[in-house]
Amino acid sequence: MDEQKNQNNTERQLNDYEKRKVQLEHQIFEAAMKNTEEKRRKRTCRLIVRGAMLEKLIPDAEFRSNEEMKHILLSLISTVPEKQREEIFGTRLVDDE
Repeated sequence: MDEQKNQNNTERQLNDYEKRKVQLEHQIFEAAMKNTEEKRRKRTCRLIVRGAMLEKLIPDAEFRSNEEMKHILLSLISTVPEKQREEIFGTRLVDDE
């Protein structure tokens, strides 16, 4: 009788641990999703702010194509000597497109 009771108690504990494990896994997943959403929100905000800066500094920026904007930026950056560019940007700039 006691053996049956101990087995039932052990099974109940195991079941509780399994439920808790699932809860913790879900909490980890939710935290990761929240972190991903927060990073995306910050990136979106940063891109909007920086885009607004460019539109303020470059005449008629809102009417220019992305390719024209890219060309303007690369042209401006290329006027800075390479050593200074590396100091300013912390790395070499690469035109990947």
